[in-house]
Amino acid sequence: MSNTDVKVKSEVLLERPQPWQKLDDGYSSGSIFLQLIAWLAFWVLMIVQLVLLITVYMGQNMTEDLGAWPLECNDGSTADVYFGHKPEQTLVDDYCSCKSTHGIRRVLNTDENNLNMFDLMGKYFYIPATGCVITLVFAFVWLLAMRFFGQSFIWISMLMILGVMLTVAVLLFSYEASDAAGVTVGFAVVFVLYLVCRRQIINRAGETLETACDGLWQNYSIFAILGPLEAVYLGYIFFWMFGWAATYKTGEVVHDAALNTCDITTTGGNKMWFASFLMLWMTFYMNHVKVNVVGATIAAWAFGQEEAGSWNVSTRAAKWSFWHSSPTLSLTSLVCT
Repeated sequence: MSNTDVKVKSEVLLERPQPWQKLDDGYSSGSIFLQLIAWLAFWVLMIVQLVLLITVYMGQNMTEDLGAWPLECNDGSTADVYFGHKPEQTLVDDYCSCKSTHGIRRVLNTDENNLNMFDLMGKYFYIPATGCVITLVFAFVWLLAMRFFGQSFIWISMLMILGVMLTVAVLLFSYEASDAAGVTVGFAVVFVLYLVCRRQIINRAGETLETACDGLWQNYSIFAILGPLEAVYLGYIFFWMFGWAATYKTGEVVHDAALNTCDITTTGGNKMWFASFLMLWMTFYMNHVKVNVVGATIAAWAFGQEEAGSWNVSTRAAKWSFWHSSPTLSLTSLVCT
């Protein structure tokens, strides 16, 4: 009998090798070694990211909202007026020392500090928090509706995408960006033709989604495991977001030798750019964890290996994600990042 006639056994493999071992002889040692390096780098850099965020928080030396703040030196004189977050006295002393050292008599002029996105999020943190809650509630209702109306919701989704494309085209036309608007309209036309020609495939996708959502609701262990994990991840996102806000409340005095001026500039951005890269890496990793848990649980249920509501595969898949399969997920997440 040829290899093409061999029937593949439909089941989820519930055993995983240790991170440094091969699944079978088809895996090369070099591949395993590369994954181990990515694995170690991922977890070490996650600790580095946490330390960076803490140092950014602890390095803040500016307070209050944006405004015009008089800089009073130790001798009682008012050096200048600074536009931005209120500098602490240690920062003001550095500024006064800079002016005294270089004999500068010019007035400080930093009126370009505007409330940025991260300042707004840091001050009105309840707005994105409320958005997260609304999204979670909407997702819950969406999954429930998809269980019974999969085909309808697939078409609603497609029409929403088309509506967004047409809205963008109208906005581009209104701003006289006709070339970009024409391209957007062209994509919209192609999208409509695709929907017409592939309507049977889209209907079949709706039926598949109905079955998949039915599997999700019958395996509530998925939500019980991934729910707390998602909550911790969202909390860390806010921690990272406040880190960006903190960088705009971290200043240092810089002397421009060419213009012979002293100025207070915000710092810490370099740390946060690196922390943001690591945050993106973590985001892809978390997405892979969710796919791991959902995919393994639904597959075991679909193949009849586990009864509905079983916790066996869900807990195993979570363990695989953070131990057995962690090197693979770390490397693939890095590639996505």
